[in-house]
Amino acid sequence: MLTTLLVLMLMSALLVAFTAIIMSDQRYRFIDRDRAQAFYAAAGGIEKLTADLGNLFFSTIAPTGTQVTALTATKPSITGVTYTATNAPTALPASSLSTYYCGPAPKTVTTVGANGYTIMYCTDATGNPVTTSTSPIKNGPYEGLIAEQIPYQLDVMAKTSTGGEVHLIRTMEAVAIPVFQFGMFSDVDLSFFAGPDFDFGGRVHTNGNLFLSEGGGATLTLRDKVTAVKEIIRQKLQNGVSIDVASTHDGTVSMAKAPGCTNLVLGPCRPLLRTEGSVVDTTGSALNDPTWHNASLSTYNSWIRNGRTGAKALNLPLLTVGGTNPDLVRRPLAGENVTNPVLFAERLFSKSSIRILLSDTAADITNIPTVTATVPVNLGNDLVTSDWFTNPPNNGTAYGPVSALRPPIARTIGPLSTTVAAAPASTTTTINVVSTAGFIPALKLGVTAVTCTGKTNTQFTPCVAGMPAKAI
Repeated sequence: MLTTLLVLMLMSALLVAFTAIIMSDQRYRFIDRDRAQAFYAAAGGIEKLTADLGNLFFSTIAPTGTQVTALTATKPSITGVTYTATNAPTALPASSLSTYYCGPAPKTVTTVGANGYTIMYCTDATGNPVTTSTSPIKNGPYEGLIAEQIPYQLDVMAKTSTGGEVHLIRTMEAVAIPVFQFGMFSDVDLSFFAGPDFDFGGRVHTNGNLFLSEGGGATLTLRDKVTAVKEIIRQKLQNGVSIDVASTHDGTVSMAKAPGCTNLVLGPCRPLLRTEGSVVDTTGSALNDPTWHNASLSTYNSWIRNGRTGAKALNLPLLTVGGTNPDLVRRPLAGENVTNPVLFAERLFSKSSIRILLSDTAADITNIPTVTATVPVNLGNDLVTSDWFTNPPNNGTAYGPVSALRPPIARTIGPLSTTVAAAPASTTTTINVVSTAGFIPALKLGVTAVTCTGKTNTQFTPCVAGMPAKAI
């Protein structure tokens, strides 16, 4: 009987233990599932905010505070999950959104969106995102370049209906790199194919393909980092001709792999072999992997990259908003919005201190944004009372008057106070010039040449003439 009781007690204890383990395991699995659900919901929210912010920058290079706020209005819709938090988020320690970088006033840290789904950034007095620092990029293909940086902090807290809760934070930066830091920047395919030695010291970037070749017996040296979004091509010229002795472009292409590039093969500069391009032949051919990855990231220490090894497309703000590269130097259209933070502001027209505009009609100039309504100078017949070119005067005195308010552009002026009298070729004389416009006119002489070897502000002297000649 004792044995039976002991066995029953043991079996009861084991049964209780097994039951407790099963219940605990189920509870832990439920908690784990709940946390996993909350985590993936929070991760989905972070990714959505990131994508929405990125898409906003693709369409608007300088988004306003209102546009950023609108991104937080549409949260992911997941059954049993809400995005909410009791307290507003705070900036991470040592963040660029700290008071040190984003202050004092008028700069301030702003958080938009309801707690649990927010974007934090630094704003100016108008509430729009503003740059917190202008400093070197610390890593990546554009490391070392000075960039204007606008940091953003994304905070998402997801809660499940059964109590799971996860808070995720992501920091990111909108970076603007002044293009003048590149020695060569191209939006389309770029080619190096010099005949003699060619040494280039600046950074090179192209959003297209990069063709590298050099004349036979010569060396192309690229001493700084090189990035191409598409392919690095070493087998063909851009016109499809093979790089070999027949093309006379089978020279050395020496690439930097560290600061202080020289032409030493074993130093910080090394020849990029024909077999080390990113494709095996030319555009559209097979990828040259793993050879290219090894060369780009290891042999050259990431000093030469394409899109597959880290290079990113860099676009001018004009292109981001749908413009074209020529818009940079074009005059604005009549009626163009002068407050546009990208299009008008990026035109060189808006940055010039002196504007010289030539048009067929005055309205083509005065209708341009930011140009005053002052009537421009008429280069056809607004310079003199009598149009000398179609109705030349015969007395040599009917030139002018010229308005003193007009800019000193090239034109006919007069009258002269003195003309050159008949004189032997050996005789010298002085021509006095009076100009009411306040500048030195040019001389137009008659059929016989008059040579003047000196001049002052009011005189051409001495002058030698043969027959009478008039100056106008």
